[in-house]
Order: sequence, then structure tokens, then C-alpha cells
Amino acid sequence: MITIATSTQGGGATPPTGAGDADADYAFELDPTGGTGQARVRTDLDPTRFDGVDLAPTHRRDWTPQRLAINRSLRIDRRRFPVEYQEVGRLRQGVLDPEDPGYSGQALWRQDGSTVRIRLPWAMTGLADPSSKQAPAVGEPPATIEIDDIGISVGLGEQTWVADPARWDAWQAVRYRERLKNGIEPLSEAFTDLAP
Repeated sequence: MITIATSTQGGGATPPTGAGDADADYAFELDPTGGTGQARVRTDLDPTRFDGVDLAPTHRRDWTPQRLAINRSLRIDRRRFPVEYQEVGRLRQGVLDPEDPGYSGQALWRQDGSTVRIRLPWAMTGLADPSSKQAPAVGEPPATIEIDDIGISVGLGEQTWVADPARWDAWQAVRYRERLKNGIEPLSEAFTDLAP
């Protein structure tokens, strides 16, 4: 099991695998043998607090799988329906190169020999707004704080390596490069066939 941990503020915890920085806020557990992965967040930083929903139950002390609230709890005809979550913390292994025919836009990590590559959305690493360096803060009501960097560590077995923190400049304009995504050909053909 490989554990990649990030921290945005002091007062973190050791990831559930027992590997990684003891000051971690977010943990990414990768199982190269099984090809599975799971993203977790310290329970007191769970971003679903911003959605005004009760925190989802967790089976690991201090840590919750990363989830996205997609429907609040509601009551219909005296029946109560619980909050619905999408399990965004399941990390898919797959091809990360968009030029490769096997590429999947949903893949977030891949192992090639002894090299593991991972790509993570900003929000999963502990940022609310990367352009102004805002991260979710501990406490109620939910709020954000300004941070300087993101701490990074890698745990493997009983060993932990702490990397240099990730630092970046704040920005106000987004740079991007357009590309056609996989699947455009059948979509284009369908639209052509439907055109009058």
C-alpha cells in the first residue's frame, strides 16, 4: 500500500494506513496489487460541512472517505430519506496520457514499473480556491483560511518520505489549452447523421 498525504494546516493526523506524515489532512491510499485507491479527508475538514448536511458516518477514527453530497436529506409523506453521496474518493487506476488509445479521463493514477503517477483535483488535496490559496479550515461554522503551501509526504510500509511543500503564485487568469477528448468521433458522427 502506498499512502500519499497532503497537509494544508497544522494539527493533522497520521493517515489510516499508519504511513505518511503524522500532520496529514488528506490521504490517498493506492493499492498497486489490487489496482484500487481511496481518498480520505480528516473528518473535521470534511468539505460536506459547507453543504449544510450532517457528516457521513465513518468507520475509521478521525478520517472520512472523500464524498460529494448530491442530495440533502428530505422528508416525503412522513418518510425520511438520508443524505445521498457520490463516492468521489474512489481513485481509478488507468492510462493518464491523453494521446494513448487506452486513455481514460476518469483515471487518477497509474503504476509503471517502480513509478507511480497520480493526478488529483485541487479540491481533493485540500484547497477551496487555489487562485487565492484558500483551504477549508477546522471549526464551525465552516470557513476557509489562507495558506502558503501544501505539505506532501509518501508512505510505503513503515517508511515515510517528506517532500518539499508545493508552492505556487496566486493568479486571477486561468491559462488553458483546448483538446478534443476521446469519444468525439462517435458524437460527431451521431450529430452528422441527425442533421437535416
